[in-house]
Amino acid sequence: MEVFLTLPPGKALADGPFPTVIMPHGGPEARDGFGYDWWAQALAAEGYLVIQPNFRGSSGYGQAFRNAGFGEFGGKMIDDIADAGAWAVDQGLVASGAYCVAGASYGGYAALMMGLNDAARSQCLISVNGVTEPFAQVAAFADGSETADYWERYIGMNRYTSDEERAVISPVARAGEITQPVLLLYGEQDLVVPTAQARLLTDRLEGKAGFRSVSLGKSDHYLATSDVRNQVLTETIA
Repeated sequence: MEVFLTLPPGKALADGPFPTVIMPHGGPEARDGFGYDWWAQALAAEGYLVIQPNFRGSSGYGQAFRNAGFGEFGGKMIDDIADAGAWAVDQGLVASGAYCVAGASYGGYAALMMGLNDAARSQCLISVNGVTEPFAQVAAFADGSETADYWERYIGMNRYTSDEERAVISPVARAGEITQPVLLLYGEQDLVVPTAQARLLTDRLEGKAGFRSVSLGKSDHYLATSDVRNQVLTETIA
């Protein structure tokens, strides 16, 4: 698995350990690379090491690697992200052996799942326009549509035969297990991950110490304007 590291300006790996943020990408059929990433660069400028793993299911590594993500939406794809964190800890790069996990879209879902499946090291969670209940996400789209079929294939809908099995990959269903501070950011005009996803988790966590839910106003899924990106950065760094 290829992992990209963004270091604070002027620092080398030998200068570690660093306060660290793991940032899984969205998609999930996408990838991180050497291109400019405004969120990662801003965090590095604040002194953080940013780790971006291209977990199984990512594009750009061949069809077999992409297909390995099918049915592992909340399973081995999350394990891969946790493995990247464990590797960085073993390398002595991560201060105190713990990190924050931040992401948008699927990356936001992965951040929440890391808080559940990698709880000892994932000590703060930031989800922007993230999926919080995968099965409700699929239900939001027309049955038989291309979008619904895509989500069903990635999640592996036919693998789950009971509510108990579905709950394992649902941050909403497992909200009672979340003990870390959580920052939830969502755009009101998101047509990819409906705002209902944010509301589902907010209903479960509202009033809990460390939980903060923030509307990004009329932003869409892609955080395209400088104003909304500034809001994301301000909230993230805080």
